[in-house]
Amino acid sequence: MTAAKQVDYFIKKYGNRIKLVSSEGTISCSAFIQPFLYKNRQYLSGTYKPEGYENIKYFVYIGSAEYNLGDMNADTYIEDASGDKYVVRRSEMIYFKNKPCYCWAILKHSVGVTNASLSQ
Repeated sequence: MTAAKQVDYFIKKYGNRIKLVSSEGTISCSAFIQPFLYKNRQYLSGTYKPEGYENIKYFVYIGSAEYNLGDMNADTYIEDASGDKYVVRRSEMIYFKNKPCYCWAILKHSVGVTNASLSQ
């Protein structure tokens, strides 16, 4: 099994169920969506947020190379199993040995916001 297929297997097996929703239809798939904590420096044992405080707006997405978020329509958003919605702020296809391995993206948690309205 190639490295790209192994990554895809793990995303499909262990990722959370999500929906890619657009005017063209809905696609059900799996992906990992986690808070993007760069500003908090939690990844470097930096300053942690006060207990009970939560104001996370951005999330990291890792999904199958089968769905390139950069090629989706401007009205596309992601909905997770809990009903939370996210719009894509930036995405890249990650390659391994010149073959697509997975899609990486920064998502913004949103309520009633689409990519089209963010680009204005």
